[in-house]
Amino acid sequence: MCHRPDGRMILEFGGKPFRRLEANSWDAAQRLADMDRDGIAVQIVSPMPELFSYGFDASKSAALCEHVNGSVAELVSQAPDRFAGIGIVTMQDPELAVRQVLELRSRYGLIGIEIGSNIGGLYAGNPVYHPVYEVAAAQDLLVFVHAFHPLSAGAGGLAAKWTPFAGFMNDIGVSALSFIEQDVTGKYPGLKLLFSHGGGTLASLLGRLEKGFAATQGYGGMTRSPRAIVKDFLYDSNVYDPTLLSYLATHFAPGRLMLGTDYPYDIRQDEPLSFLKETGPAAAGIDAAGAALLKIF
Repeated sequence: MCHRPDGRMILEFGGKPFRRLEANSWDAAQRLADMDRDGIAVQIVSPMPELFSYGFDASKSAALCEHVNGSVAELVSQAPDRFAGIGIVTMQDPELAVRQVLELRSRYGLIGIEIGSNIGGLYAGNPVYHPVYEVAAAQDLLVFVHAFHPLSAGAGGLAAKWTPFAGFMNDIGVSALSFIEQDVTGKYPGLKLLFSHGGGTLASLLGRLEKGFAATQGYGGMTRSPRAIVKDFLYDSNVYDPTLLSYLATHFAPGRLMLGTDYPYDIRQDEPLSFLKETGPAAAGIDAAGAALLKIF
C-alpha cells in the first residue's frame, strides 16, 4: 500500500499500481456511515479477490490468509451486530485449505470463504477442490465464488479494458457450469454456494444447457438437469440492470438472491435500495432471501 503525497492510497503489486483505495476499505466507522446512508442493516465483508494469492507457494499464501482473515475478524468485532465476515484459504493446496476451513468459525468467527471463479487455471468446480466444499457444507459455511482473472482474458485479442466488464461475467458463468457438471450441491447437500454478479452469463446459458442435457441424455453421466441444479445456488444482485435483476429474482432464481454492490470500489452499485425498487415486486424477495441467509449463521 503506497501512500502518495497528495493523500491517495494506491495498492501496488510488484511495484505496479493496481487500485486506488479509500479508508472505507478497512475503517469500520466509515463503513457504518456509508451503510446508514444507504439503508443497509448488515454487511457481509469479504476480502479483495487479488488477495487470494493463488500464485504464491502454500506457506506464503497461508501467512497472507491468516493475516487477511484476522483483519476481517477484527473489523467484524467492532460492530458484530452490523457486520459478518468471510475469509480466504489456500485453495491451490486443497489439503491445507481443508484445515483452514475447519478453523474459520472457531478461530476467526467467520461465516464462510471467498474463492475465485478459477484457481490456477482450473475452474472452481473441479473435483480437486471438492474436499473443501465437503468440509464447508459440514461446517455450515458459505462459499462465495467471485469472478477472478478470467481464463479467457486476452483471448482473440480482447482488450484488457473489457476484462472487469465482460470477462468477469463470462468467467463466473462458466465457473458455475463447472459446479453444475459435477453436481457439487447434490454431492454435498446443504452447501451454501453463492455466485457473484448474478451468476454472470449463467442465466443466458441455461436454456441451451437444458436443451443439451436432453439431446445428449445427460451429457454422458449427469443425473440432474442444469435447471434443477441452479436452483440450489445463491446469487448476488450486482448486475446493474433492474430488468435483468427482476428476471433473475422472479424466474431464474426466486428466493435465491442477495443484495450485492461491489462496495467500496468505484464500480459499485450506488444507491442500492433505489436500484432494488426499480425491480418492482422482486425487491422484497431479494431482501428476504438475504435476511434468511444471515439468520442461518
